[in-house]
Formats: sequence, C-alpha cells, structure tokens
Amino acid sequence: MKRRAIICLLMVGLPSVLFADLPGKWALGISGGGGYLSGAGFGSTAVTFVLPPLPLFWELDFRFSSVPYTDLNVDYLIFNNVLSPAVLRGTLRWQIGLGAHTGVGLAPTTTYFSLAGRLVLGLSWQFKIIEIHTFEIFLKLVPSLGFQLTPLSGVYGGIGIGAGIRFWINENKRI
Repeated sequence: MKRRAIICLLMVGLPSVLFADLPGKWALGISGGGGYLSGAGFGSTAVTFVLPPLPLFWELDFRFSSVPYTDLNVDYLIFNNVLSPAVLRGTLRWQIGLGAHTGVGLAPTTTYFSLAGRLVLGLSWQFKIIEIHTFEIFLKLVPSLGFQLTPLSGVYGGIGIGAGIRFWINENKRI
C-alpha cells in the first residue's frame, strides 16, 4: 500500500510555469518543488518556457525518486491581477490558472503513465533588469487530480508547491 501511495504521489504533476504576466514575447526559466500524498513526499526540478504565439506555460519536469519520472505540464493563465504595483522596484501579482499534466515513469520491470488536471495558484514578482527585458520570481501551490494508467490503475490526487525564476524577452521593443 505504501508503494502505491508513493507511485501515485510521483504521478502528480508539479511545478507549474503559470506564474507570469506575459511581460515579453517568450521566456525561459527553471523551477523546483515538492509534493505530498498519503504520508509520502518527493522533489523535482524543471525547465520552464513560454513560446509565441500561444500564452501557454510549458514545463518539462524531472522527479527525484526511486523510479525515474519525466512530466510535461501545460498551464493557461485565467486570472492575473496586481497585488501591489510597487514592491522593491517591481510588481507583485497573484494568479489562478488551469492546466494539464502527463507523466511517464520507467521502473526496471514496468512503465507508469499518468494524466491529470491541475489548478495553479501563485504569486509572481516581476522587475526590469534592463529596459526591455523582465526577470521574474514565482511561487505556486498546485492541487491536482488525475489517473494512473499502468500498472496500478486508479484515481489519484495530490498537492504540490514550487518556486522558480524566469527571464522574459520582449521582441517588440528596441533599446
């Protein structure tokens, strides 16, 4: 039973790359996080990116566990509101978004596959580092609900937290 709880936890899609206000055309960053389900936890690290023309936040996530996992998360920002317009020369924002997760785990004797829906809640602090580019620091809380297809098929849920940084490029502005 404990192994099943750990496997389900590892299938929960974490860190999201939702937390940005689209201050540029495209972005690249890194994030890390962890999660909890039925008394078990894990950590992860990810590469995050946004590519034009769609405002989707992509994340390729690598899990730290006894079974190697790779996840792909895609999130869409629904709300993005200013919490405080002037915090240490930047803007503090809060966000809510919806997303999807898919994951693959490769154990010595089997392969795991999962799909999940995600709700992403976050805070983002964005500030200019040079006139046309923006640096972002973000925090997030990610509850999710999904199902595992093999070998222990079933519904799972979890909650994760994460943090990251992102560098935004705005191609429309010139120095």
